[in-house]
Amino acid sequence: MVNHRGQHYTVDRARIYSLPDQVPPILVSGFGPTATALAGRIGDRYCATTPDPELIRLFDISGGAGKPKHAARLPFALRSPEGGISSADDFP
Repeated sequence: MVNHRGQHYTVDRARIYSLPDQVPPILVSGFGPTATALAGRIGDRYCATTPDPELIRLFDISGGAGKPKHAARLPFALRSPEGGISSADDFP
């Protein structure tokens, strides 16, 4: 059981009753050096929206070497006040 009393929420006697047979990998995102170094230390995988070679290298030297890395442009849509929609493919 877990108890937590924090600034934003409180958890009283929380428990997971059924665990998966295999623990899922934890993907950690990092868009700057501090977050990326943390991702390398604590994450099972690294994910980002762009394959930044410097951040990938930092992930590796912070403990992430050999761990999978995922980087891709995610689809999104922007709606203008006129009702137009733009997708990620519309941007370089």
